[in-house]
Amino acid sequence: MPKHPKRALTEAELQRMREACGASKRDLALFEFLRSTGCRAHEMLFTRIEDVDIENKRVFLRKTKAKIEWAFKDGKRTYKGSKVVPRTSFFDDIAAKAVAEYIDERRAEGAGDEDQIFTIDQNAECDGWMTRHIVKGLAKAAKIPDWKHISPHYLRHSRATLLNASGYPTNLIKETMGWSQKSLTFETVYTHPDVDMMQRLHKKMVEHKGE
Repeated sequence: MPKHPKRALTEAELQRMREACGASKRDLALFEFLRSTGCRAHEMLFTRIEDVDIENKRVFLRKTKAKIEWAFKDGKRTYKGSKVVPRTSFFDDIAAKAVAEYIDERRAEGAGDEDQIFTIDQNAECDGWMTRHIVKGLAKAAKIPDWKHISPHYLRHSRATLLNASGYPTNLIKETMGWSQKSLTFETVYTHPDVDMMQRLHKKMVEHKGE
């Protein structure tokens, strides 16, 4: 079965998902973490409390996607191995507040600096399945038409689309999202149209012509 094509979520859809978190500080922090940083779900799950710098709105992602290293011998390329390349990503004000409040809750439960941030409860760390379950549940509660297909990666696509539409340099998008500068993933997979920007431009042009 072919994969359902991913897309960028609109501002209204993201807001409805935010509201669907209700009183759950964990769900809100998880949603805002993924939305604001655009990181991969496994990168978030490996993040420890000590990796978060709320004051400077930064997070150190230690378990990033492994990058393959190649060796060349007699003109042939052979697999040498792979390495994990940590990187820094950033929170906006909304995400920083949500993550800070959840960390306070975790510390009140007895969590220390070396503990991973996200848990199902006090005794079990959140995993990939649970993360997908939470995000899809928020999309369903937000009445997003294609909620059955919404996954954490949609938030990554949404972040890349927003950065691109805002004029953020491509080399910096690749750096903050965890792609190598030679990678064409961003250009070929993540360059979705920004529906909100298109609607604002359309409204501006139509209203201008109507004057």
